Order: sequence, then C-alpha cells, then structure tokens
Amino acid sequence: MRKHALVVLVGLATVLVLAFGLQIEVLTDYAKHEYFLGNWGAGQGEFGLVTGTDGNTYGPLCFAVGVDGRVVVPDVANKRLVVVSRNSDGTISHASLNLSGKKQVTNIEILEDGSICYVGASQTALTVIPPNGGEREISFPKGALGDVCSVDAMWSSGENVLWVLDSLVTESGLQRRLWRVDVASGKSILALKSDTHDQTAVRTAVPGRDGSALVEVGIGAPSQRRIVVINAEAKRTAELVLPNLDEFTQVRLLGGDRQGCLYFYCAGVDKTPRIRKVTQGGALVRDFVLNGRARELMPVVLKVYQDGSIYMLEPRKEGLYLLVQNAVTRRRVSLRRLNG
Repeated sequence: MRKHALVVLVGLATVLVLAFGLQIEVLTDYAKHEYFLGNWGAGQGEFGLVTGTDGNTYGPLCFAVGVDGRVVVPDVANKRLVVVSRNSDGTISHASLNLSGKKQVTNIEILEDGSICYVGASQTALTVIPPNGGEREISFPKGALGDVCSVDAMWSSGENVLWVLDSLVTESGLQRRLWRVDVASGKSILALKSDTHDQTAVRTAVPGRDGSALVEVGIGAPSQRRIVVINAEAKRTAELVLPNLDEFTQVRLLGGDRQGCLYFYCAGVDKTPRIRKVTQGGALVRDFVLNGRARELMPVVLKVYQDGSIYMLEPRKEGLYLLVQNAVTRRRVSLRRLNG
C-alpha cells in the first residue's frame, strides 16, 4: 500500500516531508535543475545518516535556501550545520557551524541579512547565528502549564521578521499559536491562537504575499475549511474559502506566492500525488504531478517558496541532492548544475 506524506512547515516556505520519495515531473515550460550537495559520511563536505527506531535510514529533515544562493542543511548526525555555496572560480565550498547540544533540527531559515535561524521540534528557544558569527537565543513565550511542546512551522518575512507556529499544552488540551517575531529585538506578537478540537482549529500556517501569513483552519473536508489572512502587522484582515478539493483525501495548504496564487499538496486513493496551484478564486493554474517510488533513504523534503519555486532535498545512495524547479526569480542556488 502506498504511503503518503507527512506535512511539516518550516522556514520561508512550507516543507513536505515524504516517507517515500516523490520525483517532480519535468514540465516543458518550467526550468528544472539538479545539484549535488555532498556524499554521506563525517568528513568535510559530507552529511551523516541516522538509523531511526523504526529501522529506517534518515538523512536531513529540513533545509533552507538564502536569497544569496547559499544552501544550509542541518547535519544532526555530525552535530553541525553545513552551509553549501559556490566560489567565484566555480568550485563548491562547505562550511560547518557547531550544533552542540542540539538533538534535532526541524525548522531552519536564512534571513535576508544572512542570519541563520533554526529550532528543534521540542525546543523552547530559537537560535540565531548572525552573519558576523556568534550565537544568541530567542525564547518562545510559555503558557500557564509550562514550555512549548513543539514548533510546527517557521518562515521569514522581511529582513528581521520570523513567523512561528507552535503547539502548547493547556488546561483544556492542545493549543496552537502563531507568533510574529522581531529577530532584532527578540519581541514576539501573538497573532492567532486556537484549540485543536473545534472549527477554529489551526491546521497549518504558511507565508502569504506582502509579509502576510495564511492560516488554514477548520476540521473535516476541504470544503469545510477556510484560510485566515494575517497581515504583516499581525492583524486578521480577511478569510478565504478553500477551492473544491474534496476529490482528494489528503489536502494541505503549502503556501502563497507574490501573485496571490495558492499551492496545495493533494493526494488520495487512486489519485496521483500533486502540488496544485490555484488562484484565490479557486481556478486551477497548474498541477505539479509527483510520482511515488520506494527508496532506501528517507525523507525527501519538499519546499514551495513565495516566488513559486519548488525545491526538493533528496537523499540517494550516492549522496545528497537538491532538485529545483521553476526558480525564475532572485532566489537562485549558487551551485554547479548537474543537468545544465
């Protein structure tokens, strides 16, 4: 039986972590490029693998691409962040940043000023590494019963702003909160909160255009859900109705681009997994079809950025690869292409 995807949000984009790899179908009018990031191992320019309690072998769980083209990948097995970039002579360089004491990194982002921000699923503080070095932490506000139990999503919006979606145990059960974090000052504004058992339940939060956040809320079929728009000042401004996607049993909002289009991960019984791009009015723009195939290494990590580009971090037997499709704006990977 085909296994489908577990959706996780991180960084500027939405990330789709797949139990079995998906290969993005080549589209004739979309650019597609492939980059080799490094071999498996513990040496310079290599990435570690971890064997899970389920017996499966896992590579990195997340990554980020900066506007300067750098690619940052948490190498938790070797307790480091690996920064991959291209030198002026065309060679590839790998820089390592220490991850001592961090057992897991599930969300990572590169701000426009070059700062690297990351957090683990059960960590209660955001770690910031400025371009000039050093390290500092921004703690997430606690609830009445104690610490945050998980950080579910994180992305950047502007030079020094992060949006963070977390989960918190309260007296009434699990609560999800969306924060707008000013990284420079460390101050956080609560933009939205909800319990997880009613029609206002937050399913996910992703970046929208002009620094806004798109929050998918509701339970049940897609036709019973809606999208709450939170503007750059953390104020609720509008609500959108999801397009007609009830033909799929798995539907997840992935993000919105600068033209106002929405991206959804869609899958179901006898339905080929895909990324569906639609207008805010629900009109179909394009289906990015994904073809499932079993593999030895997991997971494949899929990101949709606000410029409409699709990035896929793929672990293969011979090493770690990054596939890029529709990278048509300034966020370009500064690595040597493997397929032109």
